[in-house]
Amino acid sequence: MLADNRLPLTAGALSVQQASNLPTAATGPVVALLRQWHTGGGTADTLAAALLAASTAHYQAEAEASQARLVWTGPVSAAVPARSTLSVLLELIDTAQHEMVIVGYALTEGASEVFAHLIAARQRGVRVVIIGNQLEQ
Repeated sequence: MLADNRLPLTAGALSVQQASNLPTAATGPVVALLRQWHTGGGTADTLAAALLAASTAHYQAEAEASQARLVWTGPVSAAVPARSTLSVLLELIDTAQHEMVIVGYALTEGASEVFAHLIAARQRGVRVVIIGNQLEQ
């Protein structure tokens, strides 16, 4: 509406509400933004571009945001829609870019695959810190 000049920066609450179908309570902040932009010397085109850029950035960040997923450390089960701890750990190691800290209470022979991925991460320039329990040296 801003880019098409259907909503001028000088529009009042009633004009904003009619043009946008916003609830009455939401029109106040919109009118304040329009007035602030107008007072600052901005144009409707520049505000439309700024709002489009902000909206695009918001939706892109939302799409890229991490989502929590269940990680299963128990026996393999098709009934539980979860990833294994090992596969998640290897993915985290393989996608690390700067630094990773790994804390564990025990290192076993089964950790050789993890160490191979950690070595590859180090070769990519990732700083790796490992903190382990030394009670049973």
